[in-house]
Amino acid sequence: MPRCEIEYYETSRGRCPVAKYLGNLDHKERATVQKKIDQLEEHGMDMLKWGHDHLGHHKDNIYVLRTHYRRNRHRVFLFFVHKGKAVLTNATVKKTGPIAHSHIKKAKEYRQDYLSQHQEGAR
Repeated sequence: MPRCEIEYYETSRGRCPVAKYLGNLDHKERATVQKKIDQLEEHGMDMLKWGHDHLGHHKDNIYVLRTHYRRNRHRVFLFFVHKGKAVLTNATVKKTGPIAHSHIKKAKEYRQDYLSQHQEGAR
């Protein structure tokens, strides 16, 4: 049984940024990123104990799942709805230096949208 439910964020128009990102990767690269997502599903927040090379915490409760394939450093952004559920929001290939602020900003926007969509549905 998975320790962490994985959900892919969808915009109100049905667009799924992480699925689109994965779809643009070649087969081997996609499999490598998917394996890391599967590890998140299996281990959840315990991955934080593995070190910054696997799952890192950014400010404002945005997390970054890190995967390497050859020279590409993939970053999948996510947030936890609660300890047992992670929502994957967006992804990118990190080039050099720190992660661009725009990716964190986008993850925060998607989180806000997700939370507002689900609050309305709960009413």
